[in-house]
Amino acid sequence: MKKFATNILIRNNRWAIMEKNGLTENYEILSDSDYLIELKKKLLEEAQEVFEAETSQDFD
Repeated sequence: MKKFATNILIRNNRWAIMEKNGLTENYEILSDSDYLIELKKKLLEEAQEVFEAETSQDFD
């Protein structure tokens, strides 16, 4: 079995799909306030990628 690490935010419906496919071995359920903090971090990360993009192909 291949193993991989990821650090992603997952919302309700996606979680059920991952569980069904056996992709939920290690996880942490965040409080609402911690989820909001991590969501803001992700938004800043994505915005930085858009800012640094030079062409529309860089968005892929």
